[in-house]
Amino acid sequence: MSYCKTCKISYYSCRYEKEAVKLKYVTATSIKNSKYICLGGKIVFHQILFETFTSQLILAHSSFEGFCAAYNRTIAMTKLPEQVQQQPKMDQKLFQNRWFTYELANVNNI
Repeated sequence: MSYCKTCKISYYSCRYEKEAVKLKYVTATSIKNSKYICLGGKIVFHQILFETFTSQLILAHSSFEGFCAAYNRTIAMTKLPEQVQQQPKMDQKLFQNRWFTYELANVNNI
């Protein structure tokens, strides 16, 4: 993160925040140019995860709930027990929100 004292704006990898109006802005260009998507909070998604879900949605008719459950199970089955406890589970609503934002940013690429 970087901060401009003159204009009072905080810049992040995929968004910027204006301190005066307390609003967060996301630009399509910043999402398209980044492998990692972080739109606030501590959760970061890799672009490949969104592309994987899009393929699952189109070809296998996967739901957000089903995809997140399968992802969480895969993580639980492939990691050691102590690692699984440290790994946060993918939240369906958060993933859905971030996926829609990602897809809207890429609408012009279709």
